Amino acid sequence: MRTATEIWFEKLKDIWLRKASDEIKELVSDNFSYYEDPFEAPVTDKGKLTEMWKEIEGQDIELLEIDSLVAGDSLGSARYHFVAQINGARHESKGSYFVELDKEGKAIEFRQWWNTKK
Repeated sequence: MRTATEIWFEKLKDIWLRKASDEIKELVSDNFSYYEDPFEAPVTDKGKLTEMWKEIEGQDIELLEIDSLVAGDSLGSARYHFVAQINGARHESKGSYFVELDKEGKAIEFRQWWNTKK
């Protein structure tokens, strides 16, 4: 049986592959924190989150893997590998996710960090 965080990561991958940036807000609770940079304040507004994720719309995705490492019903982590053509240039990155979910399976905290291959 799949855990809540495994299901959440599957939904995230599906949104990304379908380039449905407007659906990202459905994965977070009304009170959430989203981090892309540990040194910056988190995003806590669904409109801002959706705007940030619009970048996926211009990606010609070749590979997207999201593999759960810790899979619980409230806490989970995963690693990801992403390859795409973006503005005519090849982009490859690997990163990690951390998510904390509420009882409804929505993220109250979502963190991601990555490194891009040079």
